[in-house]
Amino acid sequence: MRYYTLGNNLERAKAAYALLMSNMRTVVLGTVSNQGIPNVSYAPFVIDEAKNIYIFVSKVSIHTSNLQAMVKRV
Repeated sequence: MRYYTLGNNLERAKAAYALLMSNMRTVVLGTVSNQGIPNVSYAPFVIDEAKNIYIFVSKVSIHTSNLQAMVKRV
């Protein structure tokens, strides 16, 4: 694995970001229940050409329940 020191070089920062994103396939997803109980786990994701991020969670996962409850509260 290569490590970069970026300093103020924007092009190097962009290259390091591209390298990081090309190697990453999971995110750490954290959600909180209505009762305030945290849940953290890994989840797979993809990024499309427009840089939209899609995180995949199961319909039966705790995260899905927490996210759906959050949408109802907003």
